[in-house]
Amino acid sequence: MFLYRCSDVWKRYGSYTYFKKRIHWITDEELLDIMSIAQCSPGAYTVSIVTFIGNKMCGMLGGAAAAIGITIVPIIAIILFTCVYKSISEMEVIKNALVGITVCVCALIINALIDLWKKAIIGLPTLIIFIISFILYAFTDISIIAIILGMGVLNFVFEKYILPKVKKKNKNELQP
Repeated sequence: MFLYRCSDVWKRYGSYTYFKKRIHWITDEELLDIMSIAQCSPGAYTVSIVTFIGNKMCGMLGGAAAAIGITIVPIIAIILFTCVYKSISEMEVIKNALVGITVCVCALIINALIDLWKKAIIGLPTLIIFIISFILYAFTDISIIAIILGMGVLNFVFEKYILPKVKKKNKNELQP
């Protein structure tokens, strides 16, 4: 989480400080445009930003050079890590550490699941949708996209047609 927050600080403030204030390659308006487009573009945020700036500075070749330049170091690091990992992966200490990391990741996933449950399951209709979607996904071969779309339609039906009738019926029962 700490590394994610650090990268988020770089995305928001670091890129602004570096490209705008320090080396004066772009204006405020250009930076805002680039950041807006980069957020909508697939791939890493920083790669998108430097590609746009490289393209602005030196055309298409500059954009390609910037993209290669920003990605080459992580690629080399991953290759080196893979070589080192292959040589140490059979060590008992490393195996035990990876088991501990796996358990920790499971705990984080369960924590995220609990947080998502609290936000998503807000009433009987959403609980029904959850149960139906879980059963369909776990025990059938129906496409997840079809399940998601179907549950969206089901929720629309609940909200538009069923719940208003239930609320109206309950309101009429409370009046003398």
